Amino acid sequence: MGNAAKKFPHDPFYAFAQRIVDARKVVLSDKLKQSAGEPAWERTSVASGDLPREVNALKAGEGGDMAVFGGAGFASALIAAGLVDEFQLFINPAVLGAGRRIFDQGGFRNLRLLGSKTYDCGMVVSRYAPAG
Repeated sequence: MGNAAKKFPHDPFYAFAQRIVDARKVVLSDKLKQSAGEPAWERTSVASGDLPREVNALKAGEGGDMAVFGGAGFASALIAAGLVDEFQLFINPAVLGAGRRIFDQGGFRNLRLLGSKTYDCGMVVSRYAPAG
C-alpha cells in the first residue's frame, strides 16, 4: 500500500492507501516481535499479551475510532470477547470458496443493521452494531 500511495499521491483511487500509510497502526501478535526501536512499518508498534486487555487499552487511548483488519480467527476472538462496537462488512462481488465463519461464537443475530452503502464497482458496505 505504501508504494501505491507514494506513486499516486493525488489520485483519488489510492486515497485509501494513503490513509492507511498515514494512520497509526498496532499489530497484536504473540509471534511477531518489534526490533529494538525500529518498527517493521512506518507508524507501527507491536503489542502482545491478553487480547481483551490490549484492545481495551487501545480503546481508552487517544485517536478516536479504530479499524481492525485480520482473518476469521482474529475476528472471532474479538467477537467472542465482546470487543467489537461496530462491524462493517465489505461485500465484494467475488467468489472465494468455502471459508471460516466469524460469527460462530458471537452470534450474528445479536446485531442490528446501522445502514448500507453501495458503490459503483459493485461492492456493498453494511454497518452493524451489537444489539443492546
